[in-house]
Amino acid sequence: MRSSGLIPLAALGLSMGAPPRANAADERWNVVIITADTLRGDMLEVNGNRRVQTPRLNELALEGVNFSRAYTSITTTLPAHASLFSSLYPRDHRVWDNWHRIPSRVTTMFELLGGEGYRTAAHINMPWLTSEISNIPQGVEVIRGGERFRKAGLTNRWVKDWLAKQPGEEDPFFLWIHYIDNHTPYHAPDDYDELYFSGGPWAEGDTPLAPLWKLFPPDHQDSEQFHEWLDPVQSAEYVVGAYEGSVTWIDHHVGEVMDQLCELGLWENTLFVFTADHGESLGEHELWFVHAGLFEPTVHIPLIIRVPGADAGLQHDEVVSIVDVMPTVLSYLELPSPEGTRGQDLRPLMDGQAGAATHGAAMLEHIGRQLEGVVTDRYKYIRHRDSNRIYRGYPMREGTVEVYDLVEDPFEEYNLAAERPELVDRLELIYGQMLEQELDYGASEESDLDAFTLESLKALGYVQ
Repeated sequence: MRSSGLIPLAALGLSMGAPPRANAADERWNVVIITADTLRGDMLEVNGNRRVQTPRLNELALEGVNFSRAYTSITTTLPAHASLFSSLYPRDHRVWDNWHRIPSRVTTMFELLGGEGYRTAAHINMPWLTSEISNIPQGVEVIRGGERFRKAGLTNRWVKDWLAKQPGEEDPFFLWIHYIDNHTPYHAPDDYDELYFSGGPWAEGDTPLAPLWKLFPPDHQDSEQFHEWLDPVQSAEYVVGAYEGSVTWIDHHVGEVMDQLCELGLWENTLFVFTADHGESLGEHELWFVHAGLFEPTVHIPLIIRVPGADAGLQHDEVVSIVDVMPTVLSYLELPSPEGTRGQDLRPLMDGQAGAATHGAAMLEHIGRQLEGVVTDRYKYIRHRDSNRIYRGYPMREGTVEVYDLVEDPFEEYNLAAERPELVDRLELIYGQMLEQELDYGASEESDLDAFTLESLKALGYVQ
């Protein structure tokens, strides 16, 4: 059975660097949050991956705390980021897709820290994450990106230039960096492209790509962008290798940001978070190159939190959620969370306080509320709320219930729902208890999308 509790990362074969310097009491920490779009939690070495190289994230984990069982609240970019920066479930902020705005009554981290005198900035790489469309970075002083997709190299060029202007300022800063290289079409340039599959797109593998096209969502089958990307490719292994290469590519650029903070003398005074909005299916359950369903590849995300002067080099494998990030960061900054936030403060757990515990479960939802569920330390519950065949290999049928034992069946291949009705009832009770508090922030609004944003959403298969 899966263990629980605190694990020294040294036990995983990683060595500890110098401990971070304790922070002076009169200093206010800077905050950097990095989200790597579509990055699976099981791709990190610290989460058990022995194939994909993530040396800089290893370093970050050794200076912070790694949460090996972190989960998103929803498998879609805009609403997942809304949950991250508001500590609300999608049913609270009322956004389940990439073209609605969160209500203005929702209070985000940007507003909170901006109101406390923090200089706020963001570099985002999807146009639907802008203030105009998503309303997530409302109140941010400086925003770069949004009008086009900028890869990690260009993103870091802007980030490093912005950081270089910060030393000497009296007020601390809050910076959000959003990378997109892990999202389709996976971006692994130069040598990274063949780190994990040699021979290039024309090389043959064990899984020919051509027969898989029929399993793609219709919008992907009809997308010029997908055809331009995949038509030359012979095998699925090449595409999976490109995804894995993009993970190492992102790892390199996270390290560049860490190095820049060190060179500028800012690292010792910066609270640093690395996470993702959701993961990606790479063939599991016949779901290819999409973040669909509520299976582990799509909902399990990385989460590493590094706090200056705090305990470091530790790993927690309790179930935690993306909504826990905001209250945890605010707790370390000695700021209160807004009333009604869903997340839990992980600080007692990170500080090793006796009796500290998590909720032990995380809520899960799918784009458009087609699926909903909950994951606990051992089990996962999924209920189908809608019927569609967008995913040929995984059709959704209203009323279907799935239950998986993640200890005995980590690949979620055997549905226990029919033979374990008492387990279904127990998991439904946990799910209901997590929603007992009704929150009303008003309805979301459909955003006005410009031609570029609409075409981008269509190219990636989000709208028809």
